[in-house]
Amino acid sequence: MKKIGEEYKPSPKRNKRQRWFYAAEIASKLKEKPLSRSELARELGISERNSTLDRAIELLQRLGFVRKREDGKYEWVEGWQIFLDEEGYKIKLEHSKELLRCFIEQSDLLPPSESDLRNEHLLQHLKSGYPEIYYIYEKWIEGKVEYSKYKEEIEKLALKVKHGEPLKGYCGLCPRVEIKKLAEHRDS
Repeated sequence: MKKIGEEYKPSPKRNKRQRWFYAAEIASKLKEKPLSRSELARELGISERNSTLDRAIELLQRLGFVRKREDGKYEWVEGWQIFLDEEGYKIKLEHSKELLRCFIEQSDLLPPSESDLRNEHLLQHLKSGYPEIYYIYEKWIEGKVEYSKYKEEIEKLALKVKHGEPLKGYCGLCPRVEIKKLAEHRDS
């Protein structure tokens, strides 16, 4: 019990719980839209001077879920990827290249067919890793967006894959990482 005149200091255990609580709340808010530190404090209903807010933001940044933009706002990072080793990266990159092969190899004479743009596994990657492009796809299917806009976004992805960036997200054909391999990696 606190004596009269003593300053209240939360225990380290309580601080840790608060940090995780705020991290979850911050994640929820940033998934809606990017926010500055002061906007986050206001959205969470806490003081801007609350140091636990800073620790929670820092935790999310270190884990790769949040990044600070040039305008000072924090944003949620969708579809982040961690590769256990170079082999895992190469497997994912080859898988990505196969899904986007027709776009990577295309010439001006042979544009990708509509069936290429509707590839089930590519669409799974878009839905889980690129929701903004998947939204364009949905609007295209509904007939509200031109074919060329969706095709342009897919071609941008193909260029990224061509230059060594595997697709974000996942699909039914994605290589699976075994739990055993994760445990081995952690022990090394």
